Amino acid sequence: MRKRRHLYHDSDNMTWPDWNLSRTPDREIIYRNGEPYSAQYDFYTSKAKFICGAGGFGGGKTHALARRALAMMIETPWFGDLSGNIGCIGRKTLKSFEETTLPEFWKIIPGGKRSPWIRKYYKKDGMIEFVNESTLQFTHFDEAEHLQSYNFGFVAIDQMEQLYWEVFKVLGYDRIRNKVLTRFNSSGIQIIPEFDPETGKCVSADPEKLAAWLQYQCVFGVCNPRRGWIYDKFVKNEYYRKLNTPETKRRYNPKYHLVTLSTFDNMANLPPDYIEN
Repeated sequence: MRKRRHLYHDSDNMTWPDWNLSRTPDREIIYRNGEPYSAQYDFYTSKAKFICGAGGFGGGKTHALARRALAMMIETPWFGDLSGNIGCIGRKTLKSFEETTLPEFWKIIPGGKRSPWIRKYYKKDGMIEFVNESTLQFTHFDEAEHLQSYNFGFVAIDQMEQLYWEVFKVLGYDRIRNKVLTRFNSSGIQIIPEFDPETGKCVSADPEKLAAWLQYQCVFGVCNPRRGWIYDKFVKNEYYRKLNTPETKRRYNPKYHLVTLSTFDNMANLPPDYIEN
């Protein structure tokens, strides 16, 4: 049983900054040149098990991915307090992740690598430890064997169309099983929910323990439009939802959520001549 001084403070009594959707001077680094548009907001806040943000160049896909990953590790109006969550973020190759996705992730955290939100950045091990006990692992998704022993609360995938279906299936059905968060009460005592060993269901009656049970386990990613398993799993599923006939209702799977991240919707965050060029 561990103890810490307060849920939102580290050992130096540093306050964990609030998540704020409104644009303010100290949030400029998060929003850069504009507010998130409606589709990005849908991507941030979706509570589906599997979420895909699809769109062309300049649609703000990687930015949306990084924002969602951060939201899954802190307290937000959408998911409540997810302090202590364990997440994983990456691309098919680690090199491409470090060159494209990781720089975008640093942009959305106030202060970047030196942010007061970060307790320690283990560059060699590819891991960030936050002051609220959440951790984020960086990795590649060329295969999934190196993740066999991990239990995550979420997995975030950039350029998801580059992954094999077998890898996504392992991530979504085998690795997303982190049930208990490192939650603490007002006295700094760790709260651990109780689970039925046979069914795996939470059986805690204490409201505090129920609140400590991670409810929003998910795999989410962004991609460019392409035929393949993403089309079969997400695009067709959205088609079934929109048709809303007896036949398509039977085929529709609410666990899969497709969000279209359009370049035109993101114009406020792009250079004036980007669309024309």
